[in-house]
Amino acid sequence: MGDSGRYQCLAENEMGAVEKVVVLLLQSGAPGRDSEIRGRRGPAVPGHRTLPDGSLWLERVETRDTGTYECVAHNLLGSATARASLVVKGEPRGGRGNMIGVINGQELGVATLNASVQQEARSGVTTLRSSIGHIPASVGPLMRVLVVTIAPIYWALAGEHGDALNGHSLTGGSFRQESHMEFSTGELLTMTQVARGLDPDGLLLLDVAVHGVIPESLADADLRAQDFQEDYVQTGPGQLFVGSTQRFLQDSRPMSLRCNHSIQYEAARGPQPQLVQHLQASAISAAFDPAAEALRFQLTTALQADVDECAWPTDLCPEGQRCVNLLGSYRCLPDCGPGFRVAADGADCEDVDECLEQSDECHYNQICENTPGGHRCSCPRGYRTQGPGLPCLDINECLQLPRTCAFRCHNLQGSYRCLCPLGHSLLPDGKACTPMERSAQNVTTVSHLGRLVPWLRPRALLPGGAYHAWVSLRPHPGTLSSMDRAWCPPGFIRQNGVCMDLDECRVRSLCQHACRNTEGSYRCLCPSGYRLLPSGKNCQDINECEEDGIECGPGQMCFNTRGSYQCVDTPCPATYRQGSSPG
Repeated sequence: MGDSGRYQCLAENEMGAVEKVVVLLLQSGAPGRDSEIRGRRGPAVPGHRTLPDGSLWLERVETRDTGTYECVAHNLLGSATARASLVVKGEPRGGRGNMIGVINGQELGVATLNASVQQEARSGVTTLRSSIGHIPASVGPLMRVLVVTIAPIYWALAGEHGDALNGHSLTGGSFRQESHMEFSTGELLTMTQVARGLDPDGLLLLDVAVHGVIPESLADADLRAQDFQEDYVQTGPGQLFVGSTQRFLQDSRPMSLRCNHSIQYEAARGPQPQLVQHLQASAISAAFDPAAEALRFQLTTALQADVDECAWPTDLCPEGQRCVNLLGSYRCLPDCGPGFRVAADGADCEDVDECLEQSDECHYNQICENTPGGHRCSCPRGYRTQGPGLPCLDINECLQLPRTCAFRCHNLQGSYRCLCPLGHSLLPDGKACTPMERSAQNVTTVSHLGRLVPWLRPRALLPGGAYHAWVSLRPHPGTLSSMDRAWCPPGFIRQNGVCMDLDECRVRSLCQHACRNTEGSYRCLCPSGYRLLPSGKNCQDINECEEDGIECGPGQMCFNTRGSYQCVDTPCPATYRQGSSPG
């Protein structure tokens, strides 16, 4: 337009010169009313308007409107054409799929899964309702604890807050999730979940395979699920690590289920907007309908990218307090030392009773004594300590000097028993012997057809005590039980007239992992990275990241794994830098 104006043309040769003046006027026109839009809706696309910057605005688009659109603009000087492709993504409306596997030795067959979702526009939260049909009644009540069965669906369809992307937005609905679950009582469960995108009706297709054990005590229990949070951490291209602890009330008693998930999806789709995203699950309900053989779950979810205000260079909390990052916020709490925690009022610290909460490190045969800021493990009478972190060892009183018993000493776990020769009885001191005197009133005649005489067996054994009776057995017509099986201490069995140690480890499923036989007893052992629970039978994974204070290198975060831990590289996304907090 700036080239408009008067121009002079001059032509010269040997004959002379000619001069001509011309006026140049440049005109332009906006497409405006003379523009025409062609696309899938036909030669003229209704519900559109042209914005002042020349871009096209389409209203009320639907999935069927996906395709190539052509915009033709006309004016007095001619026309111009522009083409663009439009892709309308279908919003997921729920999920469906199949579930197979074995739980507590019971084959599930092929269970059918269906889920529907309802999004609240104002709050941005999503309510998910699901039903899993054809569940055997023998395991259905146990599976009420497995809200994690529908984890891929509630992650894929979670309400998005801020820059957060749910599973469908991040992966397109195609991903694989491997889940490992461990109950607080030691039972283990694994689950593989494969999402295969959306079907034409907008339902996420999901296949689930499960294998493992659920505590049988949950079958008839009143089970109430508590709110929980899952942390989705980008550990690499197309890789997420998810950790959570789901808590329940079992007949008003607390129990927990620790979950670790690994998610893989197409790396070309890119990472999460933030390194960590938090999914908050609330209003959780679970029920099993035995008549319909249906397991039903309902919960509300919301997903939000976390901003760690506590990592900012400025101190947000006053001296003596520490900053705790929360979902979308932060909080200042008292800086309580080890063995203490913030009280319910949030203003003071209180001692943690590790013995009461069973978070102590005492072994099954040790006594836990709570102390301010900690606890100590001591040995009961008849046992001695082997050192920190080791169980108590039985004291063999029979080897002590001076001799414990006058005639013969038999060592027991935590105690001993003095024996006397035939025809002698133990004195009240439990150590010396004296000859017995027979009298008619001490002779008892028994006629018994059973395998044993219950009242002849001592109900309880007092340390150093003894039981004596003169018994006269007369044969009864028929089969009389053999009475030559004399009483032996617990953990022993009589063989060839001698009490021999009973190897309890031969009994299957006595220990969750390894079993070691000891004289008169046994001991359950745990693999490295696990601790023995107070039951003395089950093992629990040790969270080294929390309990051992593992510090990973710069740009790394510590993630607990079963029996160990892993430092995972977590570089900051573009336009972000590493904060001052470790990991």
